[in-house]
Amino acid sequence: MAAWIGEGLLSTSKAEAAIDGYDKSPHVPGSSWPRAAAHVDGKIWDVAVSEWPRSPTGENRHLVTVLDRYGSEPLSYRATRGFRDRLKRSNLRHKAEFMAALDEHVMLTAR
Repeated sequence: MAAWIGEGLLSTSKAEAAIDGYDKSPHVPGSSWPRAAAHVDGKIWDVAVSEWPRSPTGENRHLVTVLDRYGSEPLSYRATRGFRDRLKRSNLRHKAEFMAALDEHVMLTAR
């Protein structure tokens, strides 16, 4: 397994090593999900950003500015339902409005 991961990392070209200037690496199936990921050309990448990513120039940019520039796709029914159901079962605090928005999205995207 380690050899396979190493070979995959070594075969990654410089062009594939960044998404819009952010470092990325191939996502290892079965590993935990990173704070950020991207699906590009049929591949899943772990992307080295956070809610307050540092751009290659050293500037702090909030995630909202990245989404405003590059857009985003709504979560699928299955992804939203899974996230909502896990959140309901958890002890995490959240606003009632957030749960209501998740419920609405699940209803709107239901098959």
